Amino acid sequence: SPGNTFLQEMKISVLSALQRWHELYLYCERIAADTVKFDGVFIKDLEILNPLSNVSPAKHLKPDTFDGFSDSKNSGGIKLCSKAVAEAILRISPNLQSLYLRALRLEERCHPALSALSSLSNFIVKFTPSKIEQYQWLEEEKRKMEQTIKRKETGDTLFRNGDYDDAVKEYTACLALDSGGVNGIVEGIIGGRMNAVLHCNRAAACMALSKYRDAISD
Repeated sequence: SPGNTFLQEMKISVLSALQRWHELYLYCERIAADTVKFDGVFIKDLEILNPLSNVSPAKHLKPDTFDGFSDSKNSGGIKLCSKAVAEAILRISPNLQSLYLRALRLEERCHPALSALSSLSNFIVKFTPSKIEQYQWLEEEKRKMEQTIKRKETGDTLFRNGDYDDAVKEYTACLALDSGGVNGIVEGIIGGRMNAVLHCNRAAACMALSKYRDAISD
């Protein structure tokens, strides 16, 4: 059932374990878009049944965004604008929000992700202190997003300027942000479009430095 939160969370957990980040963020957005269909339905004595009572009616996220698509895999060409993403983050289960933001970042959608992060940060200020504590992960995710954008852009600039050694360092640091790596050592493969691009860019820099083994490794 598309409205069963437990099943939604289970599916997201599986997609995360399989590192299918593109499908993951699209599925989260499909869930969010489905909730827009109920905007304005829970009124008067039905208000107490509204699971999104504190969320404003959507202005940019459309309820029919994913209509005609059987699943997230087939709706791969859809990309929500930053304002729609900022609304979507508030319409999914709190247990899915961190993975949604991570998936956006790993699929090279950092700028919409930053809009969503800002939206969520502004939304939780009305929460009780104990509930706000559950969102301590937000600051770390914001740091990773900002560092991902900064280090990739710096690496690209260094590469264009022919400073291949430093470009490799920036790409390596960027890869380590989400892999548990330290001191330039990357542990494991996280997957996602962003990491694929970073590996390709680092390989190109290694080729320019005649470090062919390192390039092959990437």
